Formats: sequence, structure tokens, C-alpha cells
Amino acid sequence: MKASSPRLQRGTTTVCGWPSDSFSVDYYVSWHDDIVIDAPHTVLVFVPGNPGLIEWYLSLFHQLIQRLGPGFAARGIGHAGHSLHPERIAAVSRCTDVSWTVDGQSMHKAAYVDLVIQEFRQIAQIRGAVRQTNLIFVCHSVGTFFTQQLLMRRADILARTELLIGLMPFIRINAPWKQQILMDTLAAYPTATIRVHEFLSLWLSQLPRSWVDRIMRSSIPEPTARSVAIDLACQYHFVKNFFSLGLKEIRDLPETVNAAPLRQCPTVLLFAGNDQWAPEHHLDDLRRLKESKLIPETVEWEYNPRLRHDFVVDDEQIEAALDFCEKHVRRIHQKSRL
Repeated sequence: MKASSPRLQRGTTTVCGWPSDSFSVDYYVSWHDDIVIDAPHTVLVFVPGNPGLIEWYLSLFHQLIQRLGPGFAARGIGHAGHSLHPERIAAVSRCTDVSWTVDGQSMHKAAYVDLVIQEFRQIAQIRGAVRQTNLIFVCHSVGTFFTQQLLMRRADILARTELLIGLMPFIRINAPWKQQILMDTLAAYPTATIRVHEFLSLWLSQLPRSWVDRIMRSSIPEPTARSVAIDLACQYHFVKNFFSLGLKEIRDLPETVNAAPLRQCPTVLLFAGNDQWAPEHHLDDLRRLKESKLIPETVEWEYNPRLRHDFVVDDEQIEAALDFCEKHVRRIHQKSRL
């Protein structure tokens, strides 16, 4: 069957009691927009950083699936309690152990992947497909760590995973010393940190939107990404979810690279310049681990000093991330056919 262009759809998926923003990218039959062309052989699963919104990444995944072609699909979900919709942020009657902790967000993603596997198993049964759909995780920032934890705990998901792609991977807490002092101070006083930023959010929400846009324009040049950032910055109720999780990350992430998750499956990491969450000196640890044969040759990385941690705010940087993802997805599939 002939495929049309891939179609991006947004939705809400309730996982672990939290209504969560989600998206899908699929190829459909060209003459029937409701029929997926075939059960894909590979699904790219996205896990964001913090803040864990999907809006910044939609264009990236639509373009990536378009480049890769039929046989590929994408699924992604925002973090529990991370949304531009106030009703999906409120913690009333919902478990904050899910939204405010590293383990909780990792379990949230595992539960979502279970739904994805179930979805494609049903599609395969309808189409009479024999082979199972495999997974490639594409993660940003601390989403890489969440996914590593997921794969360590879930051997069944690991068995389906062909590759983990970590974009600007925040997998250890060891920033340059000035930033580290600031982060440690914020983590030591979580209540004060949250209250100060709640006040800032309220203040921004009272300003004309054009003023806030002007404030953010220099750091976020891409208009769509900037609009999302403005909406989020003025979302008073989001502040507590963002910092509760972020400060927990600072306290919980290891100070050195944990080699165990890197031994689980092929992993490729893209590091950026001037990145306090995944600074260049983290590469030294990876080199030492590989030289000592504590991590396999299937762990690779690249360093691009022109990129920044929040690459999704600039079209040129998105293009570089696209090139990186496409190259490694195609390479893993070429190897699997040998």
C-alpha cells in the first residue's frame, strides 16, 4: 500500500493516574486517512527533559519520521504534571510520588511504553504481521537518565530496544563549580526556591505578553518555541511540579557516570557546548570507562560545541539533532540487516 506523508497527532494519555500530553507520528494509506499503512518495524519513543513538555519537540519528530520513511513511527509523552493545561498540572487527588520524583517519572514512562507495545501488538494482529515492533528511545537531557532506569528495571522492554539516543544527556550531577554551587544551594532550600519562582511566575503573568516576549527573545530565537516558553513561565501552578522534580534530580543523580545502564543496549550520546547539565568534561569519564572496558564499544558519543542544551529553541540546532538521530537510526538498521 502506498503511504501518504506522516501525520502528527496530539492527544492525552492517562498514565499512573496522571492525564499526560502525548503525540504520535504515523504513515497512513494515501487514499484513507484513518488506516495506518502497516505495522511499523520500529517505533521511536520520546522521553523529554525537564520541563517535560512535548510541544518543543513535535516538529523534530515529524521531520525525523518523514526522513526515515514508512516502517517507522513515533510516540512520545510529557512528564506527569508537566503541561500547558492547568487541569493536567494540579496534584489534587493524584500521587506526587509520580510527578515529583525521578523514580516516579521513570515508572510513568515504563507504563506508557507498555501502552505503546500493546497498541502496536494490536495493529500487528489486525495486519497479520509476524515480527514484533522494536523500540528506539530518543531522549533529551534527564529523560536519558529516566530511560536508563526504565531499561534497568524492565528486561521485557530492554529486549525490544535496538538503540538509546541521548541528546544532551543529563545522566550525572557534576556541573562546572559555579553552577554546581548554585544548584546545591537551591536543592538545600526547596521551599524557598519554589516560593521565589512562584512569585516570579505571578509577576510575569501580570505583564503584557509582548513584554515577556521581548525579555525572552534573545535566549529563545524561534517564535513557536518562545511562545511555549512564555505560556509555561506564566503558569503559576506549574512551578511547584517543575522544581520539585528538578531539585530531586540534583539530589538523586549520581556524581559519576553509572556504567551499568550503558551496558544494557547500544547507546549514542550527543553533547553540546556550554552545557551545565551535560558539560564537556563528562566525556572524560566515558573515555576512561571505555578504555577500561567497563562499557562496551556499542556506547558512542559526539561533541558539537555549536549546540546548546535547549537545542529545540533554534531551527538550525534542531536540524543538527535531526541529522544525528537519522544517522544513528539508519546505521543500527543497516547493521541489523547484515
